[in-house]
Amino acid sequence: MLACSPDSRRSRSCGNHYRCKDHACFKEEEAEGKLGNVGKVPLLLCLLLVSTFIPFRSVEFVKAASDSTPLLRGYGGILAVGSNHITSGSSASQVFSGETASNTEVAFAELKARGYNGVRVSIIDPGNQPDSGTYNSGAWHRTLQLAQHYGITVIGDDHEYDCPSTSFWQPVLQDTPQSTYPNVLWETKNEPHCSSLASDDQAIINMARNMGDTRWFVLGCNNDCTPSGGGTDLAAFPVVTDSANHVFYDFHEYFFYAAHTGEWTISAAQSFADSKFHGALDVQNTLGRPFIGTEFGADTGCGDPAMPNSCPPDQTVPGSAGYAPETVGYLSRLITDLHGAGLGYMIWNAGDWNDAPAGKTGAMDTFGSQLPLPPSSTTTTPTPLGQPLVIWELLALLVVIGISIGVIGRARLKGRARAKHASQS
Repeated sequence: MLACSPDSRRSRSCGNHYRCKDHACFKEEEAEGKLGNVGKVPLLLCLLLVSTFIPFRSVEFVKAASDSTPLLRGYGGILAVGSNHITSGSSASQVFSGETASNTEVAFAELKARGYNGVRVSIIDPGNQPDSGTYNSGAWHRTLQLAQHYGITVIGDDHEYDCPSTSFWQPVLQDTPQSTYPNVLWETKNEPHCSSLASDDQAIINMARNMGDTRWFVLGCNNDCTPSGGGTDLAAFPVVTDSANHVFYDFHEYFFYAAHTGEWTISAAQSFADSKFHGALDVQNTLGRPFIGTEFGADTGCGDPAMPNSCPPDQTVPGSAGYAPETVGYLSRLITDLHGAGLGYMIWNAGDWNDAPAGKTGAMDTFGSQLPLPPSSTTTTPTPLGQPLVIWELLALLVVIGISIGVIGRARLKGRARAKHASQS
């Protein structure tokens, strides 16, 4: 507002102590009165322009301040029980006195050093490791304490493939009070295949809200959906209501060799990444929920029994933390796209269960150094749409201010000239 207001401190040779009785003083006051009227016109234009967009923008500012959507970038595939796994040669723990740093702590420290602020932790992952199939409260709490120490937000997921269940989530929610662990989001199911997905997700959300838990939920789409923009696969997302309005939508995707043998090139991989990015935008803008991709990776699918002939000829590193040049090209392009739109993601994976040559930090040991790192200053997800409008509004405001200054300055010079002429006459 101050930039729109003309300077009211005018230099006057006829102040009140002159009582303004002589003719010259009267002419000067008359000229300055005209100046004031002229100056009001551009000022009113400026105020009108500001008033047209302040109500709309202030709503966004208030919403962002009171209900900010977390913007998380990091790695997944970390087991909750990994906080109990220790590999020889690790340094001392920075959190648990007298202990060697667990594999999870080593991964968290490396993630923090690279500028990531989030992790996806499998609360359970049956069939992965002997100790990862059931809920381990002690290991889960150790994981969360490590995350707090390193300033990392945790997405806790039930890493299975069936229907979400309140019987799983009730003890986990009760065991993870929000007052102690505000740095947690809940992913109800890894990759659900469930005919009652929406109602099951709704039941879990209702249960959490009735317990006073307002933390964010991440809801995956049904049956391995893979949106590519233009409305594709949007019907696979569960439609829910949430009194806290804290719901993300999510889908997972890879550039698997078995599905792309006829186009196994880096350019094709990048085009595929662009289509997945457009799918993410479509999910967010059409369904009205923020998006986070909790599992994007460079795994080629090599060795997966569900995908025969799944190993590419240029496989560089084997395993879930493995890659080929094409899959790294896919993942790098997708991450770059997501950075540009202010969307979050988790890379698969940084788990300590990977086969050699990946070490205790998984894909960070193999292809992680080839990926673009996250911008360091952003912690909340901006609205992808509407930003150009703000820029044009500010430019228009600057134009009006410039015109105002020019008109006021010209009017002031004319007023002084008239006053000088009147005093001489």
